Amino acid sequence: MDKKTKSEINIVIYVIVHKFGTKVLTGKTNRKERNMGAIKRTKIGVLVGMLDEGYQSRIWNQIADIVEKLSIDAYFIVGRPLSSPIGYDKQHHIIYSLINRQNIDGLIIFAGTLGNFISIDRLTDFCNHFKPIPMVCLSQSINGIPSIIVDNRSGIVEIMEHLIVKHGYKKIAFIRGPEKHEEAEIRFDAYKEMLKKYDIPYDPRLVAQGNFIYESGIEAVKVLINERKMDIEAIVASNDNMALGAFDQLRLNNIRVPKDIALAGFDDVDIAKNLNPPMTTAKQPFYEQTKKAIELLLDQINGKEIPMLSSFPSKAVIRQSCGCFSKALINLDTLVNDLKNKDGYIDNKIDEKKIISEIKKSLKDEISGNKSLEKWLEDIVYATLKALETENNNDRNYLFTVAEAPIKSVSADSNDYFWKVLLQKIHDIFINNIDSEKTAVLYEILLQKANILISEMILRPDPFDSINDK
Repeated sequence: MDKKTKSEINIVIYVIVHKFGTKVLTGKTNRKERNMGAIKRTKIGVLVGMLDEGYQSRIWNQIADIVEKLSIDAYFIVGRPLSSPIGYDKQHHIIYSLINRQNIDGLIIFAGTLGNFISIDRLTDFCNHFKPIPMVCLSQSINGIPSIIVDNRSGIVEIMEHLIVKHGYKKIAFIRGPEKHEEAEIRFDAYKEMLKKYDIPYDPRLVAQGNFIYESGIEAVKVLINERKMDIEAIVASNDNMALGAFDQLRLNNIRVPKDIALAGFDDVDIAKNLNPPMTTAKQPFYEQTKKAIELLLDQINGKEIPMLSSFPSKAVIRQSCGCFSKALINLDTLVNDLKNKDGYIDNKIDEKKIISEIKKSLKDEISGNKSLEKWLEDIVYATLKALETENNNDRNYLFTVAEAPIKSVSADSNDYFWKVLLQKIHDIFINNIDSEKTAVLYEILLQKANILISEMILRPDPFDSINDK
């Protein structure tokens, strides 16, 4: 048995014991329940590909919470995506053969993820195999089985429109999902639709094939950047897993997000907003889908008629990976632009080499041989000087540089005090080298921006909520 299999079994045991108690294992009721004429608890099976993948993790955890409140027993049946070519995934499929009407009253099937590697016809045959057990399918519509889907088009349309209209990107690559997969095809069509709407020629060389898993995002970047050597301004991935893979490979290629290439995904998994930079994505209403799936399944079990198709919207969630900043930072842009426009050119005579030397000397204890921190401090000086130029009415490069703070390379990664002290020392040296009062005022605003951004990076919840609540 491989290590991951053991890990997933342990997780399932944890869910059974800690979420639902031993009743799930024994099916027994206590004496009080028997005296009250308690009936047998409803048992539902949840067919899931993996427990630790972002999208599936969000859904199965919410199913667990809901069924616990309803006093329903739930069994999470982890059988991996059907016909998966990865590792020993196919050996996990045997668990699906253990399901029958005697041990399960109803099924929730993660059809969208289980069907990543097979055709819709094969997926339909797989689901039909469990009839007459009541079923509900998630994220893929299966003919003859009640299904819950998300409007995949709306999320991609909003993301593409944001990238094109707000940021002016035209060279937008796309990492598509599996061919003939319903959700993947809709998202890919939405990408092409928005290119056409804004008169941007469709270039198939900007499209990389993926299969919704992290590794395919890595491979997609290798194809787009390393093999095809495409000139790219932004990458949109058909799900967050592939976007995360793309992000890591871009970083290995020394390509910074969003400074060099913007990035967006789809799903809004938990890690998306905790990434550095936080990831622009399309949010699915996970809780609403989950609640609906359980309601429909229970109605079926109780003999009620239910709709064959239920749909929920997806919505763009704008964060920093596309090149945006939080509302707190955007509000300060007005002050910077007004100052530059009002006062005209600022006489900026600052010796950058002198400043770097003084900063390194002042911060020798903080740097303490940390090469990444030393390099960041140099970059901060150059970015600050550039931002102080009145011809440059855009401080994005300065903020991008601040956002590249090597937080994980220092011991003070759990709070923002270290970084604010660092910025304050840089500030004091800069102020001592600035002759112009106007330049000094402008720099104070930049420092305020840097402090806000550092706090947002370390002390989250999501600082972009105010933007997305519009």
